[in-house]
Amino acid sequence: MKQLAISFAAALLLGACAATPSVNTPEGFAGFPADESVLAVSPEGVGFEVTVTPNEPVQDLEFWTEALERHMIDSGYLLYERSSFESRVAGGNAFEWLAPVGEEDWLYLTAIVVVDDSVLIAEAAGPYEFYRQHRDAIHAAMETMGL
Repeated sequence: MKQLAISFAAALLLGACAATPSVNTPEGFAGFPADESVLAVSPEGVGFEVTVTPNEPVQDLEFWTEALERHMIDSGYLLYERSSFESRVAGGNAFEWLAPVGEEDWLYLTAIVVVDDSVLIAEAAGPYEFYRQHRDAIHAAMETMGL
């Protein structure tokens, strides 16, 4: 999915998907079947994806949050907002980043929840205006993430 072309640092560090996550499709989005992730897209092209990857090496939420933040900043992303949230299975942290895509400014969400030997990863991205229209629905869906 073009909207989610930017990879999440922990997914690269942690390896392949461990299981298929469960999460509600954000309101106003259409869900699409996927083997090891949950995919959804809004009519305007805002993408949403949740994957699960092994927690290897086993670390806590604080470690993976710091690793993600450092990677994104070192990659040139501008932090727009950082927040914490409660998913169905554990607490998590989310970052929203400003990213230039062509001549547009996009918002790119990266969020993580650590559950024992797994890390749930949520990503969403789209043009600034459209992402902002769907932001509340994206955040509400993140609160339903589980295994």
